[in-house]
Amino acid sequence: MKGKIAYTIGLSCGVLALTVGTGIFLIWWAARDWFAISLVDLEVYGFFWIMIATPIASIGLFLMLFALGNNYPKFLKRTTLALLLILSNIPAVHLILEKHSDLSQQAYFKLTNHSNLDNLELTISASTFEQELGELNQGESIVSNFYPKYLSSSRTSVPLVDSVRVTILTSEQEYKAVLPTMYKGSCSRFVLTEDFEVKWK
Repeated sequence: MKGKIAYTIGLSCGVLALTVGTGIFLIWWAARDWFAISLVDLEVYGFFWIMIATPIASIGLFLMLFALGNNYPKFLKRTTLALLLILSNIPAVHLILEKHSDLSQQAYFKLTNHSNLDNLELTISASTFEQELGELNQGESIVSNFYPKYLSSSRTSVPLVDSVRVTILTSEQEYKAVLPTMYKGSCSRFVLTEDFEVKWK
């Protein structure tokens, strides 16, 4: 009986630690990738959850080992799978922190077309990359991201950033604009005006 209770609580600890932490990260990532929104508070909660989840998962591991010893050789397969689930928190945290580090090096932006023209072909480019954004109609928005290149040390109060150019191709001619300065980890929203300038929204 004690072994079954330990198994249930231990499994719950492992699932709780894994699902909550992963859920926080996926919501934070989706907000940046789909809407160019920086959920800073959620990012902080995520780091706090890692500190909270570590003892929770450790308790789950201890209880599962107790359940395994108490029930052995009964429920060996089920208990072993539960142990693996709890231990999966370790590579999950590693992958999340690695992906978070990469995403924090990128700048995300949402560009809305207020030019009163449809079928605009947009491309952004800098000294290190060129990226097609696709077609954009009047009133529509597009979300994209890139890695800003710092031309001066990022430790300075206001680092110098390589400019990013926007090429707007209409049915009649081509226009050039400059994307407002964006820094690593930032999320911004811009509008494309009737004069084919990119301005803060």
